[in-house]
Amino acid sequence: MILIACLRSSGFWLIAIATMVCSCSNNLDLVAPDDPIPVVCCRMDPAEQIFYLTLTKSFSGNANGFELARNTDELYYENADIRLEAWEFDYKVWETRFVLTDQPKNPGIFPETPGFCYVTKDPLPFVSNENGQMDFSSDINSFRLVINHPGDLGPAISRIPILRIPVKLHPSNWEKSFDLYPSTGNFDLKYLINDDLIKYCELICVFRYREFKESWEDHSVTFSVRKNIQIDDHNANTYIDPDLFFNKLLVNIKPIDSSLVRKFVSLDLVFLAGDEYYKDYSETYVNAGNMDSPPLGNISNGLGLFTMVRSVRINTMSLTQRTSDSLSRAVIPNPLGFSKW
Repeated sequence: MILIACLRSSGFWLIAIATMVCSCSNNLDLVAPDDPIPVVCCRMDPAEQIFYLTLTKSFSGNANGFELARNTDELYYENADIRLEAWEFDYKVWETRFVLTDQPKNPGIFPETPGFCYVTKDPLPFVSNENGQMDFSSDINSFRLVINHPGDLGPAISRIPILRIPVKLHPSNWEKSFDLYPSTGNFDLKYLINDDLIKYCELICVFRYREFKESWEDHSVTFSVRKNIQIDDHNANTYIDPDLFFNKLLVNIKPIDSSLVRKFVSLDLVFLAGDEYYKDYSETYVNAGNMDSPPLGNISNGLGLFTMVRSVRINTMSLTQRTSDSLSRAVIPNPLGFSKW
């Protein structure tokens, strides 16, 4: 099996570890080619102006795979030259490098030492579009990732086109109240997908709260509310059911004892749209144990993922009175101990 560490973006959600396996056993030996192959994960969200990339390599051995993965000599390249290029058709118009961060991979089975994570050195070339949002210059229509590393396989290369930003149709931009009990029956969201390259949509919640024991402390959790939202005639429609939302909170926030008090602060809703490769890897992460042949990604001379996602955020939402009452009194979220005040 080959162990793949998936990228995390600086804004939210998600650092996932996608383990491509053919069995559920923890004692299988790793099977890999004699020459290491770069394993790359890089997700670009233009809402963030700094991007992170993970770079490890395939490896083999006779010991337990989890033990082998803690050997930094086997896991990391000693040095790598990683560049991100912006292209206008056949012409490169911009370039930046990825540089190593001092960020360890923690938690996880990887060594708690730097070496796997890189970050872009320069912000990307942005301009303001007609809606006042920051977007790429109209001259740029694709990005290319080039990784030169020690070895004889040649550079690892991948190119992706730019995805266009989905347009939020409902709720309207000025609406800032999160209402789980609207007159329509559910909190509905609707987005116009104006790009045929977008194949995967997901709704993510960033939930902020404060917790008091001896003093107030700020906390937040990020979780997926709806995955693989269907796109029908360029529209992506979804809704949030109260029981679904409260169960998600219960999974992501630990129940409290009588010595703690919590109160809600705010939440963001993030609509995420990705390309076919992002869809493949999102589904692989969920179904890895059931797949005979997981996708190898879109990296030439390597394994993994280079992809772009576009996100539309509804920031700093408050709760309506009824939603706030349910958070503090309803049966499902009651163990979380949120106060009404």
